[in-house]
Amino acid sequence: MTGRSAVLGAVLALALFGPSAPAAARPEAPAACSINETRDDRVAAAMGERPYAFAGYDTLCRFLKERGLSVDLAGDSGVLSGRSYGWVYVRLVDRTTRIASYGSSFTTVLNAEASTPKAEEAMRQALNGAMATLASNPQFRAQLVEQIATETARLRRVLAKP
Repeated sequence: MTGRSAVLGAVLALALFGPSAPAAARPEAPAACSINETRDDRVAAAMGERPYAFAGYDTLCRFLKERGLSVDLAGDSGVLSGRSYGWVYVRLVDRTTRIASYGSSFTTVLNAEASTPKAEEAMRQALNGAMATLASNPQFRAQLVEQIATETARLRRVLAKP
Protein backbone atom coordinates (compact mmCIF):
# COMPACT_ATOMS: atom_id res chain seq x y z
CA MET A 1 0.00 0.00 0.00
CA THR A 2 1.42 3.37 -0.95
CA GLY A 3 1.77 6.16 1.61
CA ARG A 4 -1.14 8.05 0.09
CA SER A 5 -3.35 4.93 0.08
CA ALA A 6 -2.47 4.23 3.71
CA VAL A 7 -3.39 7.76 4.73
CA LEU A 8 -6.64 7.61 2.78
CA GLY A 9 -7.45 4.23 4.34
CA ALA A 10 -6.72 5.56 7.82
CA VAL A 11 -8.91 8.61 7.29
CA LEU A 12 -11.76 6.49 5.94
CA ALA A 13 -11.38 3.98 8.78
CA LEU A 14 -11.50 6.78 11.34
CA ALA A 15 -14.61 8.17 9.69
CA LEU A 16 -16.27 4.77 9.56
CA PHE A 17 -15.17 3.31 12.92
CA GLY A 18 -14.34 6.37 15.00
CA PRO A 19 -16.71 8.14 17.29
CA SER A 20 -19.49 9.73 15.36
CA ALA A 21 -21.41 12.78 16.35
CA PRO A 22 -25.11 12.39 16.88
CA ALA A 23 -27.35 13.27 14.04
CA ALA A 24 -26.64 16.38 12.10
CA ALA A 25 -30.11 26.11 3.92
CA ARG A 26 -31.85 28.33 4.75
CA PRO A 27 -35.41 28.35 6.02
CA GLU A 28 -38.46 29.34 4.05
CA ALA A 29 -39.49 31.30 7.13
CA PRO A 30 -37.68 31.96 10.39
CA ALA A 31 -36.87 28.56 11.82
CA ALA A 32 -34.56 27.08 14.40
CA CYS A 33 -33.29 24.46 11.95
CA SER A 34 -30.81 24.98 9.13
CA ILE A 35 -30.20 22.43 6.37
CA ASN A 36 -26.53 21.54 5.96
CA GLU A 37 -25.70 21.41 2.27
CA THR A 38 -23.07 21.27 -0.40
CA ARG A 39 -23.77 22.86 -3.78
CA ASP A 40 -22.05 22.61 -7.10
CA ASP A 41 -20.98 25.93 -8.64
CA ARG A 42 -23.96 26.14 -10.99
CA VAL A 43 -26.53 25.65 -8.23
CA ALA A 44 -24.68 28.10 -5.98
CA ALA A 45 -24.69 30.75 -8.71
CA ALA A 46 -28.39 30.29 -9.44
CA MET A 47 -29.44 30.24 -5.79
CA GLY A 48 -27.20 32.99 -4.48
CA GLU A 49 -28.44 33.92 -1.04
CA ARG A 50 -32.09 33.22 -1.81
CA PRO A 51 -33.83 31.11 0.80
CA TYR A 52 -35.42 27.79 0.07
CA ALA A 53 -39.14 28.00 -0.64
CA PHE A 54 -40.69 24.56 -0.34
CA ALA A 55 -43.38 23.00 1.80
CA GLY A 56 -41.99 20.70 4.47
CA TYR A 57 -38.72 22.55 5.15
CA ASP A 58 -38.89 21.96 8.92
CA THR A 59 -39.79 18.27 8.46
CA LEU A 60 -36.85 17.67 6.16
CA CYS A 61 -34.49 19.72 8.29
CA ARG A 62 -35.34 17.74 11.46
CA PHE A 63 -35.00 14.47 9.56
CA LEU A 64 -31.52 15.39 8.32
CA LYS A 65 -30.34 16.73 11.68
CA GLU A 66 -31.57 13.69 13.64
CA ARG A 67 -29.66 11.35 11.32
CA GLY A 68 -26.46 13.34 10.86
CA LEU A 69 -27.17 13.94 7.17
CA SER A 70 -26.71 16.79 4.74
CA VAL A 71 -27.86 17.29 1.18
CA ASP A 72 -25.66 17.41 -1.91
CA LEU A 73 -27.11 19.62 -4.65
CA ALA A 74 -26.11 19.55 -8.31
CA GLY A 75 -27.78 20.88 -11.39
CA ASP A 76 -27.62 22.99 -14.49
CA SER A 77 -29.66 25.51 -16.41
CA GLY A 78 -29.55 27.01 -19.85
CA VAL A 79 -31.38 27.87 -23.03
CA LEU A 80 -31.97 25.25 -25.70
CA SER A 81 -34.28 25.23 -28.73
CA GLY A 82 -35.95 28.48 -27.73
CA ARG A 83 -36.74 27.37 -24.17
CA SER A 84 -35.14 27.82 -20.77
CA TYR A 85 -34.51 24.79 -18.59
CA GLY A 86 -33.23 24.01 -15.14
CA TRP A 87 -32.64 20.69 -13.44
CA VAL A 88 -31.40 19.69 -10.01
CA TYR A 89 -30.74 16.46 -8.20
CA VAL A 90 -30.48 16.14 -4.44
CA ARG A 91 -28.65 13.29 -2.70
CA LEU A 92 -28.37 12.59 1.00
CA VAL A 93 -24.88 12.49 2.50
CA ASP A 94 -23.69 11.17 5.86
CA ARG A 95 -21.92 14.13 7.45
CA THR A 96 -19.40 11.93 9.29
CA THR A 97 -18.34 9.51 6.56
CA ARG A 98 -19.30 11.65 3.52
CA ILE A 99 -20.91 8.56 1.99
CA ALA A 100 -23.77 9.60 -0.30
CA SER A 101 -26.92 7.86 -1.39
CA TYR A 102 -26.80 6.67 -4.98
CA GLY A 103 -30.48 7.51 -5.38
CA SER A 104 -31.60 11.10 -5.62
CA SER A 105 -34.56 13.39 -5.91
CA PHE A 106 -34.42 14.81 -9.45
CA THR A 107 -36.56 17.59 -10.90
CA THR A 108 -36.52 19.39 -14.25
CA VAL A 109 -38.37 22.62 -15.02
CA LEU A 110 -38.91 24.03 -18.53
CA ASN A 111 -39.88 27.60 -19.35
CA ALA A 112 -41.22 28.85 -22.69
CA GLU A 113 -39.20 32.08 -22.45
CA ALA A 114 -35.61 31.65 -23.65
CA SER A 115 -33.38 33.70 -21.36
CA THR A 116 -30.63 33.13 -18.82
CA PRO A 117 -32.62 34.71 -15.95
CA LYS A 118 -35.57 32.43 -16.75
CA ALA A 119 -33.22 29.43 -16.87
CA GLU A 120 -31.82 30.31 -13.42
CA GLU A 121 -35.37 30.73 -12.15
CA ALA A 122 -36.17 27.29 -13.57
CA MET A 123 -33.20 25.85 -11.67
CA ARG A 124 -34.40 27.43 -8.40
CA GLN A 125 -37.87 25.98 -9.02
CA ALA A 126 -36.32 22.58 -9.74
CA LEU A 127 -34.28 22.74 -6.52
CA ASN A 128 -37.32 23.57 -4.42
CA GLY A 129 -39.29 20.82 -6.20
CA ALA A 130 -36.62 18.20 -5.52
CA MET A 131 -36.36 19.25 -1.87
CA ALA A 132 -40.17 19.20 -1.52
CA THR A 133 -40.19 15.64 -2.87
CA LEU A 134 -37.74 14.58 -0.17
CA ALA A 135 -39.69 16.45 2.50
CA SER A 136 -43.04 14.91 1.53
CA ASN A 137 -41.97 11.30 1.01
CA PRO A 138 -40.74 9.53 4.17
CA GLN A 139 -40.50 6.15 2.40
CA PHE A 140 -38.19 7.60 -0.23
CA ARG A 141 -36.02 9.25 2.45
CA ALA A 142 -35.82 5.91 4.25
CA GLN A 143 -34.63 4.21 1.04
CA LEU A 144 -31.86 6.78 0.62
CA VAL A 145 -30.77 6.35 4.25
CA GLU A 146 -30.72 2.57 3.75
CA GLN A 147 -28.47 3.01 0.70
CA ILE A 148 -26.00 4.97 2.82
CA ALA A 149 -26.13 2.36 5.61
CA THR A 150 -25.57 -0.49 3.13
CA GLU A 151 -22.57 1.22 1.54
CA THR A 152 -21.13 2.11 4.96
CA ALA A 153 -21.41 -1.54 6.08
CA ARG A 154 -19.81 -2.73 2.83
CA LEU A 155 -16.87 -0.37 3.26
CA ARG A 156 -16.42 -1.43 6.88
CA ARG A 157 -16.19 -5.05 5.77
CA VAL A 158 -13.62 -4.18 3.09
CA LEU A 159 -11.52 -2.15 5.49
CA ALA A 160 -11.68 -4.85 8.17
CA LYS A 161 -10.02 -7.40 5.89
CA PRO A 162 -6.30 -7.87 6.51
